[in-house]
Amino acid sequence: MSNMFLSSKTEKKEVLALVKCRYPELQDLRSLFNNVKEDALAQLLRAEEPARMYRLQERVYVLDEFLKAVEESASVWERLK
Repeated sequence: MSNMFLSSKTEKKEVLALVKCRYPELQDLRSLFNNVKEDALAQLLRAEEPARMYRLQERVYVLDEFLKAVEESASVWERLK
């Protein structure tokens, strides 16, 4: 596991919470996270100040890691059972 949300220190209950984020009723939440990530990417393309660029890069990274963790959570959960 090489994801900040899915590491060797991630507890079962945390993996289960990520699995639950895959439920259809939470699609709007996933869409929100993806939209915020896309907005940050667009801002990053226009950013000129290094400090702002670093903040936006970190925002994109964290959101991307979260969304990937949600996608990978089911397979991780199966291994932990």
